[in-house]
Amino acid sequence: MRVEECLPCPRCGHTQVVQRGRGAYLCFHCRYGWSIGPEADRCEQSTSELLSRFPPKLRARLIAYRAAIQDGLFTDCPRQLPS
Repeated sequence: MRVEECLPCPRCGHTQVVQRGRGAYLCFHCRYGWSIGPEADRCEQSTSELLSRFPPKLRARLIAYRAAIQDGLFTDCPRQLPS
């Protein structure tokens, strides 16, 4: 799951939605869920354009956080505890 800010909710127009899967979304505001095809699943802004909005210290932190997630060192998913 990830927060998507480039695709507004088709029901209420809220700009922060959760991408639950490839093309599957859920709105934070009205809880509306919808699916779209892969061609519309892309954000218009590139990662470098989005990162340019942040100050250098925060940008470095975000880049390190993203690398940790990609390497499997950090996840938002809860671990399954052994029974």
